[in-house]
Amino acid sequence: MQLDYNIFFETSIFLVDVMICLYLYVKYGASGTEINKYFRRFAVVTTISTALDVISATVMSIHLASIDWLHMVLLIASQVFKYATVLYFVVYSASFIGSGYFGTKMEKFNFFINIAFVVMEVQNLFTGNAYSFVDGRLVKGPLWMVLTFGFSLYFMIFGMLFLIRYSKNYRREQAMALSIGGVIVLVLFILQMVVAPHVLLTSFAASFAVLLFLLTFETPDYSALLKAMDELKESREREKAEREKADEANHSKNKFLSQMSHEIRTPINAILGYDDLILNAEKNNREVIDYAERIKTSATGLLDFFTSVIDYVSDSDTGDMEVAPPTVSKFKEMSQAADMLKGEGVRFDRLVLKKGYPEQRILIVDDNDMNVDLLVRMLRPAGIRMDVGENGKEAIDMLRHTRYNIIFMDHMMPVMDGIEAMDIMKATHLCDGVPVIMMTAANITPQERDKYMKAGFVEYISKPFEDDKIYDIMLRFLPLEEKVDEKDVTEDIWLSIRNIFSFLDTEMVRRNFEGDEDYFLSVLSDFSTRDYPERLTAAYGKKDFYRYSCILQAVRENAELIGAKDLSTVAKTSRNLAEASDSNSLSIVHPQLMNSYQGLMARIKSSMKKVRGGTLR
Repeated sequence: MQLDYNIFFETSIFLVDVMICLYLYVKYGASGTEINKYFRRFAVVTTISTALDVISATVMSIHLASIDWLHMVLLIASQVFKYATVLYFVVYSASFIGSGYFGTKMEKFNFFINIAFVVMEVQNLFTGNAYSFVDGRLVKGPLWMVLTFGFSLYFMIFGMLFLIRYSKNYRREQAMALSIGGVIVLVLFILQMVVAPHVLLTSFAASFAVLLFLLTFETPDYSALLKAMDELKESREREKAEREKADEANHSKNKFLSQMSHEIRTPINAILGYDDLILNAEKNNREVIDYAERIKTSATGLLDFFTSVIDYVSDSDTGDMEVAPPTVSKFKEMSQAADMLKGEGVRFDRLVLKKGYPEQRILIVDDNDMNVDLLVRMLRPAGIRMDVGENGKEAIDMLRHTRYNIIFMDHMMPVMDGIEAMDIMKATHLCDGVPVIMMTAANITPQERDKYMKAGFVEYISKPFEDDKIYDIMLRFLPLEEKVDEKDVTEDIWLSIRNIFSFLDTEMVRRNFEGDEDYFLSVLSDFSTRDYPERLTAAYGKKDFYRYSCILQAVRENAELIGAKDLSTVAKTSRNLAEASDSNSLSIVHPQLMNSYQGLMARIKSSMKKVRGGTLR
């Protein structure tokens, strides 16, 4: 009877298997990682397989012919659970590399191997070509080795290969333990298969593997390490996704800001540009000049306010909480600052071609016809020939036939934008030696400027166009020079004005009128004929303080313009009282205002007679 040595190894390891299963249940319960769950299933199946092996071997040693059916059932169950043991070993091994096995063609191939095993077990019930029982004794058929050892050996080697593939993540002691343990398990399996078929070593080898994995991979520190690695991987994936999302959002925001800047600055550019043309064309019409200056003041303030809004939207991502958002009061401050800067502006009719140089030719490329018209009107007084194009493609076609001395190129255009056109122009040498100026309605940051310079542009101008910037570019890149203005006022003329109009602040007047004495005299004459006294008297009589205040504002501004400081001071005081509806105080100040105004008018009219008499000349 072979009972003792047949079941010695299996029985000795069975209690170890049970203890391992209890330990895993206490340690994990229903928690743990996916790898932990696969290991528990591997341990449980191995324990059941070991128990069935012992029971089957014990029953088989009795040799009772009457219970052949029981022998067959126990052996089939033992075979199935042995097979399940190595199958769960493969699943556990594969779980270390996850997507490298599950759902792949390799897993599908192994599924068909499982089907083949089941088919062979079923057909064996009818053919007995693998094993059967006769009078209580086991009869082995030609497929005994294939069904009992072949399938299991295949999956055992398969699982070991998975562990070897994952070996780069093992610690040194883990790799050493697995190497030695793997060799031992394989040797035990081959010993039972070839040398000692009657000694039960298969489930013993599987149990030894369970114990080996428990000591190498399923220790608390390694489990914590696996969990930490999984959490780190998930954290990195989330960080990457959030970074990509943030980059996409930032790109969309920058694109939106650039487009919005272009769409808003372009019409403001037209307003300011045409307003400058009005200022230069209507120097002798004070009323028109006054309206145009107010338009310029408001438009400039609006542009500065819009620029500050764009900057705040752009800078808010930096986390600088010290940057305050622009407000309506901020817009008023900018408008007032712009009002202080209003003036005559540059005059392109002062530019003349230097002697000995041929006619100069300019190319302007912009899809906005108002921008083109504005720039043409600004440069026309310089007497330079100009051609226009609507996009980069048209510019390239024109450059193939015409040589230009300077090119103004817009950035954002249909068909072909300015950057793309510049690349082609450089590659085909169409603009060699020709300065190309970038025109853009977007805010110019240092990064944007560097981008334009690297693309080959020598300079840029922002919209709205700045007269002095374009003026400097013309002098810098074209053979032009400024001619002497024959109308410059001499010091003798202003000395005469100072003597005749001694009651006015003539130094302030000279600054206000840029030294243009004809313009000053024209405004002074116009002021002396205004019906402000009658309008003020009517508004005061009706107690219409709002209208009274509006008229006083005009009086104060005009008085400051012509240097009448006393009248300006009284008008300002009266306006403050009117806005406060202080009728008592106003009843005292109003007569003083009218006396001051009428006295000033009398002195102006008297002094203007001296001017008409030729005293200035």
